[in-house]
This record gives sequence, structure tokens and C-alpha cells, in this order.
Amino acid sequence: MTYLNEVIKIFIWSTILALSSGFPALNNNFLGNCSNASFDTRVYQDHIVKTGWPLIVRSETIHYRGDNTIFCMELSNLMGNETGGTATVLDGGVGHSYVDIDIESIRGYGLDWNVTIYANKTISDSPAVLLSVINNVVYP
Repeated sequence: MTYLNEVIKIFIWSTILALSSGFPALNNNFLGNCSNASFDTRVYQDHIVKTGWPLIVRSETIHYRGDNTIFCMELSNLMGNETGGTATVLDGGVGHSYVDIDIESIRGYGLDWNVTIYANKTISDSPAVLLSVINNVVYP
């Protein structure tokens, strides 16, 4: 009876361990002050997915060029830290109007990342301001 109890305990613990490691946590990296990030200030969004190949490192480089200053970047690794790889800002980024981001997988794994960039929009980007300028009416 003792042997059977030990086997059951081992089975239960191994099942718990397998289930807990099978669902990697979402890894969100926020660069900059993202408290004011909204749909209206979003200037770039992409979902990068690449299938893994044995012994191969998968990569993707993102080049964003805009007219407005980037104040927030959200890089979400949907595969988790153990298998999702890394994202590196190569040039520009927060405080600039451009950014180059290199995303690289771990050898043998793929990529599954969400990249969102938020920038301060100028007055001329707002449709309401454009309409008020056209009609020569200034609204507070």
C-alpha cells in the first residue's frame, strides 16, 4: 500500500509540474512612459509570427520612421521567456521619431511577438483641428 501511495504522489507532482511549465507567462516590456498610451496615439502595430526550425535562429528587424516623438513602445513576447527570444532596440526609440528593433528567437524556436509604438501627435494630425483651420474657427 505504501508503494502505491508513493507512485500516486509522484504522478500528481509530475502532472502539476508538467501543466505549470506548459503555459509560459506573457512577457510584456514597456519602454518609456506608457500611462498616456491610447488608440489615438498608436502609430505602429505589428504581430510577428515565424515558425521555429531545428538549429535555426529566426529573426525580424522592424524599422519605423515617423514625424512625431515616440513616448512609449510595447514589446510583448507571446511565447514566454524560455522560448520566445529577445528584442533589442538598435537605434532611436523613446524620445526619437524613429526606431529600429531586432527580434531574435532562441535557436530551434520561432517568434510570436506583438510590437506597438505610441507617439505624440502634432496638432495638424487631429481631424478636429484640421476642420477648425479649414473653417477659420478656433475651438478651445
